[in-house]
Amino acid sequence: MDTLLTAYLAMHAALALLIDAQSVLPDLAPSVLSAYELAGLTKPVARWVADEGDFLVGSNPLWFRWTVGGEILFQVPVCIALAIGFAKRRQWVRLPSLLYGTHVLTTMVPIMGVLCTDPRPSVTCKLVYALWVLLPALLIARCVRPLVFEAPRRTLWKIALPKDVEAWEASGELSGSSLDLADGFLHTSDARMVRKVAGLFFKGQKAQLLQIDP
Repeated sequence: MDTLLTAYLAMHAALALLIDAQSVLPDLAPSVLSAYELAGLTKPVARWVADEGDFLVGSNPLWFRWTVGGEILFQVPVCIALAIGFAKRRQWVRLPSLLYGTHVLTTMVPIMGVLCTDPRPSVTCKLVYALWVLLPALLIARCVRPLVFEAPRRTLWKIALPKDVEAWEASGELSGSSLDLADGFLHTSDARMVRKVAGLFFKGQKAQLLQIDP
């Protein structure tokens, strides 16, 4: 699901900038719209309106333009940040995801209400818009729990002298080395720290490397 949500968030940002923005560019930046026309981006939109009966994009009523403006100003930057956050499995995505998903669903209420009560939009048109109901709802459901991502399991390593290992094997428990007992906790290392720890505390000594299941 996370791959799907990451792709959706990236796609939403791209489509909003390339397609949806054309609803507000005539008022805000006609020169930018001219650049869109030169790039051939306005033709697919015109074809979509003609073939699928999307009268909202075709007529761009004021309330719809305000909705698109909010999408560009708020949803697009949040989409980009969330796509990166989900790709990197960052816990901070939870609150922005809930805010974003709620905002999208709120804006989709009048849009779907108008489309579903008008005979002009095709079934395809309504289904495409419905994706912006389904996927934000999935995003909210994904982020309701306090911990969005489980912490990745890491292999821990214990560097020890042979005499300590023999004592642990004899007692049946890893009670710690003299350094551990002096500090009051069990020292372990991950894969990135092993060489550094060995060089700092076991240089010139014959030590063993033990794998510990966290």
